[in-house]
Amino acid sequence: MALDREPALEGSREEGRPQGAPPATDRAEEPGGWELVEGDEIAPALTAVKLLGSGERYETYLAWEERMFSFVVVKVVRPDLVGDEHALQGLAGEIELLDRLAHPVLLRSFGAVLDGPRPHVVLEHLEGPRLSTLIRKYGPLEQEQLLPLGLQLSSALHFLATEEVVHLDVKPSNIIMGAPARLIDLSIARTFEQLERVTYPIGTDAYMPPEQCDPVTRGPITSAADVWGTGATLYHAAAGHRPFPE
Repeated sequence: MALDREPALEGSREEGRPQGAPPATDRAEEPGGWELVEGDEIAPALTAVKLLGSGERYETYLAWEERMFSFVVVKVVRPDLVGDEHALQGLAGEIELLDRLAHPVLLRSFGAVLDGPRPHVVLEHLEGPRLSTLIRKYGPLEQEQLLPLGLQLSSALHFLATEEVVHLDVKPSNIIMGAPARLIDLSIARTFEQLERVTYPIGTDAYMPPEQCDPVTRGPITSAADVWGTGATLYHAAAGHRPFPE
């Protein structure tokens, strides 16, 4: 997660789905939200600073962690889904992957609570613009930026493949530019074993290979899906537009 004007929400199939921050207001506007404002306690030692984004299952807050004396990002299950087994299982799966996948290019986690009044995971707060923001504001990347980005993403994908995990949502809005660049959002990542049971499209259309769009007739989905997503992302970064028309 990152503090930016395009907070990463949950994975979506919708090509070009808006990922902008919520309107400038002290409180979340979606019905059923926690409506936490600056200074509200999310959990012991975790104080809300501001809402970064909201999806169907989770809300994401910039927060202050007292023990670490640092800003963090907290992904919280929405109040109407605190007792929802599917939402809790999804968060538990993401937490398990975050704990397991320690790599310099991947986002880190700093603990989680699944059985409290506000089930949540605490994530690293990254300073830096999203790749999607850079492309939108300044156009294509320079070669000096593009080459290290490709190498860093390839490093992360190689590691994920050795761990038998597929990210499934490699795209510009899930990359925080820095040294190194960071690949974020494991909310829809799946293990090789889990992918054997996937029968529906999963990901973001503009960066999905055919087998990810139609696993039943074009599958199986493998690590090659992340290679496709990375290729589409690097094309977007090099050309300033998506590789496929809307």
